[in-house]
Amino acid sequence: MVSGNLKKISIDPIDILNAVKTIPNRNAHCCRLFKNGLYKWLDPALYISWAKTELSAGDAHHWSSAISHSKRAACCVIDRLLLNYHQKYFLRDSNQQKITRLNEIGVPVPNIIYELIIDPRNNIEHYYAQPEEQIARRSIDLAELFLKALNEELEQESIVSFDWNICHKQYSNINETKISFEGFAEHPMLLIDIFQEPEEVKIIDPKDGEVRFASLQKFDRDQSLELAKLLHQHYKIESHGRITVSATFFKEIKKHARI
Repeated sequence: MVSGNLKKISIDPIDILNAVKTIPNRNAHCCRLFKNGLYKWLDPALYISWAKTELSAGDAHHWSSAISHSKRAACCVIDRLLLNYHQKYFLRDSNQQKITRLNEIGVPVPNIIYELIIDPRNNIEHYYAQPEEQIARRSIDLAELFLKALNEELEQESIVSFDWNICHKQYSNINETKISFEGFAEHPMLLIDIFQEPEEVKIIDPKDGEVRFASLQKFDRDQSLELAKLLHQHYKIESHGRITVSATFFKEIKKHARI
């Protein structure tokens, strides 16, 4: 076991990616981003519920609202998935670019989602098209099917670490949980540190006495996509195992391990 006091060294994103490829994608630690997680977003299912309520009102005013809520549901699903794969800095891309990016990562999003949910709302908003009941009903049905089709992906928590090497003990009682840092195992570990600003991708290498890091914001489009693909590969291998812990745990263990 290696004690703390690792030296922090800034390196290029490409060097981080090369190091990640040498780390087994096992023993993943995940963090909940939504549903009482880091982001206090509404659930996409709630937008669909609102859309159904508007549809039942039976006039153009409410059909317009139903189409808008359907779009919000679909876009919420898309943005949640992007954040799960640490694509935060591409959330301002167009919806078509986001759909393409998810497909490149390996998350299937058919273009019909854009054509029949997102685009009809844009036509109403920007080209003052007449809302129609049939369009509203179709948007709701597709948004609901889209949510169900990607439910398994949405239930997968965000991977923030591979091959965990931080040794610790945890004590819990009814009032509090305490974490004590014991040291590091010698093998290197990947940590995507979304628990600080700026967010960093870190290689924690106790054997060399280093924490090598690069800002997540400095990853270009191709590098960020490659990182996401490496994370996505983990879900294809059930035997590699993963656990989900809270953001509070990560913040505490980071503080004690001084990483």
